[in-house]
Amino acid sequence: MNCTEVFWKTSENFPNEPALDIDGLIYKYKDIVKIVKKIQAYVERFSQADVVAVFGNKSVTTYSAIIGILSSGKIYCPIGNQLPVKRQVSVFCEARADTIIVSKDYFEQAISFLKKLKNGTIAITETDISNDIKIQLPNIKIISLNQIKDFHSPKVKELRGDSFAYLLFTSGSTGNPKGVPISHSNLISYLNNLEKRIKFASKLKFSQVFPLTFDLSIHDIFVCWKNAGTLIPIPERQMFSPAKFIKEKKIEVWFSVPSQISLLHQLRLLTPNTFPDIQFSLFCGEALNLDGAKNWMKAATNSEIYNLYGPTESTIAITSYKLPSNQNDIKSKYGIVSIGKIFDNHEIKTIKNELILKGPQVTKKYWNNVSKSAEVFSSSKGIYCYKTGDLIEIENDDIFYVARKDNQVKINGNRVELEEINLELGKLIQNAIIYTINQNTKFGDSLYSFVETQFKFEEYEIRKKLKKVLPDYMIPRKIINILKIPLNHSGKVDTKILRKELNNVLSHKRSN
Repeated sequence: MNCTEVFWKTSENFPNEPALDIDGLIYKYKDIVKIVKKIQAYVERFSQADVVAVFGNKSVTTYSAIIGILSSGKIYCPIGNQLPVKRQVSVFCEARADTIIVSKDYFEQAISFLKKLKNGTIAITETDISNDIKIQLPNIKIISLNQIKDFHSPKVKELRGDSFAYLLFTSGSTGNPKGVPISHSNLISYLNNLEKRIKFASKLKFSQVFPLTFDLSIHDIFVCWKNAGTLIPIPERQMFSPAKFIKEKKIEVWFSVPSQISLLHQLRLLTPNTFPDIQFSLFCGEALNLDGAKNWMKAATNSEIYNLYGPTESTIAITSYKLPSNQNDIKSKYGIVSIGKIFDNHEIKTIKNELILKGPQVTKKYWNNVSKSAEVFSSSKGIYCYKTGDLIEIENDDIFYVARKDNQVKINGNRVELEEINLELGKLIQNAIIYTINQNTKFGDSLYSFVETQFKFEEYEIRKKLKKVLPDYMIPRKIINILKIPLNHSGKVDTKILRKELNNVLSHKRSN
């Protein structure tokens, strides 16, 4: 078993079809195959560890590297090029990788990160690197894909189904990223289940919006290439205004977090029939609100629309809801669209309204974290269960997401542990009591931190230092100095009072 079989089958049947369109540069399936095989051969020759990392973003090398690593039987782990260096190093070390594939377009950006890695780490890239860069990286063995001519054409490794395919790291409450490994059988189960729910035609144009550190990017790549489609990554310059990209590229399958709907609506770009080419619209990663769904239905009038739900631990998505064509028939609660029904061969149960998932898509543990795994994972006869921390309601077998039971939130689809932000702020501000909240605004969800301290601090300087250790999506929009963090009768932080205080601060800012 190997999840890359879907790619190899398509590349054999449709070698001359376009597989990838990067800013107008087209790569056919046969072009990708050549790069994949070379990367696979290099990985098999040089990497001794179980995990191979990939640094960069949406380039032909990074996409090919994913297939090459998995075909070699190794575990793929993305290192976000936009992450702070400290976090990049933490992910690489936690993954226990010894090799990293760096796209040539991102090599200079990777230098600060590579300098921090242990001696003997291998960096594989497409072309020869200048001596000036090599001098800066005496600890790194840099290997060019053009360097070795006698590589063999490798075969795809057959693996046990429970062998891990990819490893992603999410925010952790202790300050260290939390690794989630997903197996080949987990991913194959997802692809099969999705195929039962959504009938994609072949040779469609698929969007690729998500960063590679986000598990929904795995969906983009594998669903597209399973269906002989063309994967079209959105350029960075169009990320915050994707309407032009959708129209110019005639995107037929759109997949994003619902925040993209809010953004386009704010820009007044969701006029009737704005996106006539879209045949399938998928949303996942955060709650889809009813108003947003209706706005999208008007803009993508020819599209089937699906709301997906699933934690990273249950492989991309594990429930789906197809929205009816009549807006009045959309199932929703509290202004949030239903997440639908559980996939086939899976089960759900609730304990005090907390959703528990069970089935072949559920992974078995966190990466090198026995204590945290024991808190949320269990198994019975080889089938794993996961306590999601999501509170739900069920009505006529339809599932409705309500809220989180803990201190975790979603920002643009990224999982964020608020405690991690509090922890890092506490390192920067003396003798402080810190509490961070998530507030929904017209621009989507935003973070705000309240600080109780007798010491003065410069918000600008604190935010600047925070950006060195946390990703941009975890940086509070504002850090507010407060006389005292309010507590309720139970001795817990009174978030209602904090939200009133925040509204006062924001109202005062607007009036000025």
